[in-house]
Amino acid sequence: NPLFSKVIGSLRSLMPAIPELPEIPEVPVPHAGTIIKKELEYNESRRLIPAYNVPQGERGKVHIWGRNDTPTRQKLGIHWIVQDPDGLIAEDYQDWQFMRMDPGSDHEFISPGRFDFNKPGTWTISISLSMNPDAPLTVDSYAGVLCTVTPTAPPPEAPPAGYTLEVAIEPPGAGHVVISSKGPYSAGEVVTLVATPYPGYEFDHWGGWPPYPGVQSTSDALKLTMTANWWVVAAFREVAPGAVGAPYFPKYF
Repeated sequence: NPLFSKVIGSLRSLMPAIPELPEIPEVPVPHAGTIIKKELEYNESRRLIPAYNVPQGERGKVHIWGRNDTPTRQKLGIHWIVQDPDGLIAEDYQDWQFMRMDPGSDHEFISPGRFDFNKPGTWTISISLSMNPDAPLTVDSYAGVLCTVTPTAPPPEAPPAGYTLEVAIEPPGAGHVVISSKGPYSAGEVVTLVATPYPGYEFDHWGGWPPYPGVQSTSDALKLTMTANWWVVAAFREVAPGAVGAPYFPKYF
């Protein structure tokens, strides 16, 4: 209606101009969080990180707690890398919470598996706590010692099933040696050897290899503690012409 349009136009001309409202700037959402606890699990127990004197051969699992320090509900994300003393990566793990968490709440992130402490020395870990999954922002971090690993002492060598004792006569046929017991011998067992010369000879000394307590002794009786496989020589010498050698009395144990 031309008349209606004219009336509306007249009314608009009489109304004061309405100023445009200023744009309200968008307030950015703050991002703040804290790594509140770090633990290393091994041998069915947990230790605070850094842990010390972890026995070599144990298997480790990392536990990290992060807290939402913002006034709004947020998702926390984690990323850590564990390296051995040579710098090789033992574990590389990252994850995000499935649901947003309330302000002031915390969340525990756990290794999905375990890694072997197969080297002695200092193991390290680098940790990043993040928010805003679409464009992650690091809100806290740690880089340093995860633990120290102590070498495992090698097991002591088991003693042999039994030590052996061999006896030789020098010169052959100059005498004989009586041994108190037959081998094999247990570690620490004491064996007595008695050397008796045949007519025309007399006992001189004990020899053999490896060197043992009593080697080079000139006594005809020798007590030998078995701590190795011994080779013993009973050395005799001829009696000077006209001399009388030791009498021969055979003995048997």
